[in-house]
Amino acid sequence: MYTNEIHYTNFTRLNLPVPIFINIIRDPMEWLVSLYYFRIFGSKTSGNRPQSMLNKPCHNVTLDDLVHKHVSTLTLDVTWLKYLGENQHTRRSHICWPPFPSQLVYFCDSIRHCRKAGPHRLHAAMRAVEIDYLLVGLADDLKSFFQILEKLMPHFFEGATKIFVNQNANSSKDSKTHNKKSVYSETQVFLKKMMKEDYVFYKFVQQRFFNIKQKIIRRSQ
Repeated sequence: MYTNEIHYTNFTRLNLPVPIFINIIRDPMEWLVSLYYFRIFGSKTSGNRPQSMLNKPCHNVTLDDLVHKHVSTLTLDVTWLKYLGENQHTRRSHICWPPFPSQLVYFCDSIRHCRKAGPHRLHAAMRAVEIDYLLVGLADDLKSFFQILEKLMPHFFEGATKIFVNQNANSSKDSKTHNKKSVYSETQVFLKKMMKEDYVFYKFVQQRFFNIKQKIIRRSQ
């Protein structure tokens, strides 16, 4: 099973056979908070190593600190947001924000325009899910995700639900981000406002997943 983010690729555009795409997404706010602290502190499965250029100066910078310091200039675009110290020459060591903080980029092909926020990216991501993805599941309903896959692709996923249920407790502990902190309600309100496109996409995927789930349930009865 892959645990890293993999970008969608439009194989039709490349004149290549289209594979079967499946994926899982998470509530945008939960994903963003977890990603921020994971980039700094890592998890058990990552060997407790930070996952990017987020250095020691970031260890004492909470997501609330970052948002409150940059509230007037904060954007969730391709650029990295920087927590700047007093010394302007130490900017590189004070980068405390992951690149591309949006799940949309993983569904919007690997071409350049999909890495910039805007309606084009949202529409491209939704179109890719509708046309090329067999199933996009939800992180908060993984059991149903595997149950559906067992019905849609039994030759690959037969028994997957049972394995998931038996192993879920241990795997959840291993992949849990270290030192993740809850964020203030004010921070959540601000970031959700900045992540409107992500929530439109999330609701779209959520409804599509629910519809597929209902069809599978009816078919099984």
